[in-house]
Amino acid sequence: MTASDEINKLQRMLSELAATCTQMRQRMLQLEQRVQSLEEVHGQWPTYGDHDEDSNCDRKRQPRWRRILDMDDGMDDFEEETRRAIESFLIQNGAKRIISFGSGITKYGRDGRVEMSCGPAIMDDRRIIVIHYAKRLKNANVDWHIEQLMRFRQFFPEHAGKALHGAVGGMVVPEEVQRYAEQQGLYVLTQVDGVVMIKNQPDFVAKTW
Repeated sequence: MTASDEINKLQRMLSELAATCTQMRQRMLQLEQRVQSLEEVHGQWPTYGDHDEDSNCDRKRQPRWRRILDMDDGMDDFEEETRRAIESFLIQNGAKRIISFGSGITKYGRDGRVEMSCGPAIMDDRRIIVIHYAKRLKNANVDWHIEQLMRFRQFFPEHAGKALHGAVGGMVVPEEVQRYAEQQGLYVLTQVDGVVMIKNQPDFVAKTW
């Protein structure tokens, strides 16, 4: 295949992707109009949680339709890229087998109630990294995540044989928050020129909980 043929092929692929994106946007607008109609008939559907409006915890307490329609904040893509960055980090550090708990890890009691739930986690053969996200990371997010990590062993003894580490990610991470999180022994991830990467200092050593 010549360079010209390759270029034409890529241009066709871009055109097809653009058409698909347009169709998806039109479909989303239709769904949003439908939701607005339902709200007018049945009243405003509630949202849940008062922890931190930027955090992934509250996003998961919101009705699913609201999270689906909230397309402009970019958090879904950021969360996915954060997991990929950690997976890449583990592979570079010798991981042979990686398991991703994209929707988090939950412990249920005998009565079926949730006893403990934590954010997404990435696990390899030697360790497990539990993640907490926020649009704009704050010290409060860091403190909340540390509390979750401190309780993790109590509710998930099946992972006792693995080193437990924590990671926090934010689309925006102020320098003072990054320093604070790193001082607590957490991996810190954020966007650099649109690419999500681990921002810890070269000599950083993650805390094992």
